[in-house]
Amino acid sequence: MTCGVIVVAPPWPRSGSGNIFAAQVAAHARRGARVLLLLAPPHRGFARHKTEFWRDAVTSMRYPGVDTVAYPRTGRGRLRAYVNWLRAGRDDTLAITARYGASGRLPADLRPFLASVQVGLIHVNHAFSMPLALRVARLVQRIQGQRPRILLDTHDIQSDVFFARGENNPLAGRLDSHAELLRTELALCAGADALVHVTRADGDFFASHLVDKDHAVVLPTLNPAHEMELMRRRGQGQPQSQPDAAPGDGPGGEPGGTWLIYIGNQHEANLATVRWLLAEVLPLAGPRVADRVRIIGAIGGLLKRRDPELFSRHAAVFAGEVASIFEFYSRARAVLAPALAGTGTSIKLIEALCAGKPVVTTTLGLRGLPAGELADADIEVHDTAAAFAKALTRFVDDVPSAPAISRANAALYDQLFSNKRFFAALDAVIEGRTRRDA
Repeated sequence: MTCGVIVVAPPWPRSGSGNIFAAQVAAHARRGARVLLLLAPPHRGFARHKTEFWRDAVTSMRYPGVDTVAYPRTGRGRLRAYVNWLRAGRDDTLAITARYGASGRLPADLRPFLASVQVGLIHVNHAFSMPLALRVARLVQRIQGQRPRILLDTHDIQSDVFFARGENNPLAGRLDSHAELLRTELALCAGADALVHVTRADGDFFASHLVDKDHAVVLPTLNPAHEMELMRRRGQGQPQSQPDAAPGDGPGGEPGGTWLIYIGNQHEANLATVRWLLAEVLPLAGPRVADRVRIIGAIGGLLKRRDPELFSRHAAVFAGEVASIFEFYSRARAVLAPALAGTGTSIKLIEALCAGKPVVTTTLGLRGLPAGELADADIEVHDTAAAFAKALTRFVDDVPSAPAISRANAALYDQLFSNKRFFAALDAVIEGRTRRDA
């Protein structure tokens, strides 16, 4: 019978993690497996009445190599019983997320898939998806007579993420302690047979707490379709016939000139960064630099809702969600990838490396990158608003001598983060050849 793999992931099509989901699917498909992508609801707001949301997620995450995309249906009766359980105050917020993700009715598409393939592996993304994965594993064992191996991609340390949010437990009415969250996270991770981590620091952390598990570090990569397009466009900069075109002057709203781009989806860490750029950096750089900055993606909508006054003062820099992000990369003079918050490795920085563009970032923006590999990279690191503004001004003033492509950054991507390297490292994990430095 044909080999099958079930990939369990949150419904996050436009996220850094989404790149890794797509690469995982490609990795399994190239090994000859048929793949079912099971989307795990990450909290109660993702219930079955969110028809438009789920339709978009299913369509957007039908990556090449995926046979079927499906998600659990959360019924009202099950939800009511679950809320009663929560009111007893027995769960922290991470446990609530994990329990809710596994509480729905399994999709009808799952059984036909299990009838046509032999599932030997369930590849899980994020610790809070583990209860759903374990539930599916029990179903596979009942139908096929053998429990599949469970591989967990941690992505980051979720107890740190949940604790940093500072949000009250929705039903206990209190903040969860970090110790409670960590205890829950380690209990969730213990259900996996092997764990994969995106940074060496995460690998060391989990290996020290779960000593009886196999651990491997597999550096993240990009969606294979994105990698292919960015590599194809390396060095395709501003056409010489339009040296002074302003941003947004191109046909169909495409970028017309060479300029500075920041890309972000609706995420709290991106919101903190954009506020810093607008409120502290750009005022120091001045209007001439601001005219060359574009902020791309859904983060503009989040800022408009949270801080409409700040958004309105800088509305001209927001391009929103665009038809082709690759056009912006082709014409960018540099990529802005600062971070004031966040965990894991910055996918936006990795994307900039793949495009072969100079990068301006902060120390936190380099999180997860092997420090010893960055000596020759074309990456400027500035942690103060004044230094960051000065760097942006220099890029705008020095257009003739600024490189259209950074070959050092392109080489760094190829060496550390390419699909090819990701596939080889994941192959080693799947075949049991785990290495801490994969």
